Amino acid sequence: MKPVRILVTCCLGDYMRSTIKCYRNNPDNRDLFIVGCDMRQMDHNWVGVDKFYHTSPCNSDDYINELLLICKIEKIDILIPCHTNELEKLALSLDLFSSIGTKVAVADASSLHLINDKIRSAAFLKYICVDMPKYIAVESSDMLGTLNDESLFDYFPNGFVVKERHNCGGRGMRVYKEQNSFNADDIDYIRGIIATDGGILIQEYLGGKEFTVDIISDHGDVLYAVCRHNELMENGVARISTIVNDESIIEICGFICKATRYHGNIGFDIRCSDGKPFIIDINPRLTATVSLAAAAGINLPYYGLKLDLGEEVPVDRELRYGTKIVRRISDTFYDSEGNEIV
Repeated sequence: MKPVRILVTCCLGDYMRSTIKCYRNNPDNRDLFIVGCDMRQMDHNWVGVDKFYHTSPCNSDDYINELLLICKIEKIDILIPCHTNELEKLALSLDLFSSIGTKVAVADASSLHLINDKIRSAAFLKYICVDMPKYIAVESSDMLGTLNDESLFDYFPNGFVVKERHNCGGRGMRVYKEQNSFNADDIDYIRGIIATDGGILIQEYLGGKEFTVDIISDHGDVLYAVCRHNELMENGVARISTIVNDESIIEICGFICKATRYHGNIGFDIRCSDGKPFIIDINPRLTATVSLAAAAGINLPYYGLKLDLGEEVPVDRELRYGTKIVRRISDTFYDSEGNEIV
């Protein structure tokens, strides 16, 4: 099988080591040369890449040209973006990468423009009759005049969540579950977000169990869907999670993939409140805990790679339900030369 050279962005993220292992320990025993890049410097190669490049932040004007240069130097076959905020920019630059022989593992720009915008995606889910928490979209400071603690808790009796329009991974999200917790400082915060990001989404707070569904979709046709129950969440990432079989949740996520003709890896966050599933977020990329699916028998990162390379993805792999991930703090030690002490 042909060796493949890949470039993985944001490779120094807290949970990227497990994702990179999914590529390294692939079911085809395929030889992969893995180049990583990140806006932070890599002091120690704890993530296990073969080569590393330091880049500008993904919102920099230089970012695309830096990635193009890395791909050209390293003869990269496929670029795998791992941060939501870079996806649309890369989807609009496919021709530039194609001209140097590099594929980009990204959905089409129209799908991303819809999914990455929390206000647009909320309206779309409502349009296609998918259950999601009750919400208010605020797209101008003029709309803030009617918002205060009393009016918001009248509309959201159980509390509410404020989400930045284009941010991801729980960044900038604020949760208000008690009366008199929302004040003038919060209005000023929202006003600043509207000025820089074009709007915010205020969404009903829902209690209940939280699930994530990781999917590979081939232009809307679901090849694999893996559902997990997130028993403990911290900063938007599962610390304890277990693979479960919930066809009702999977069916909803598959319907959204079909409606958007989504292509590639994608993750859905779901909250089940009073026994009813609600979509609370969509991540059009690999999720931070996708390695759990690989541990349970279905290597979604690698199969996503095969899909983007135009190779046949086997659809007969069986999932081991009950497989669990438990994340704990772990220490790694290095000597003065930067070598890991085992």
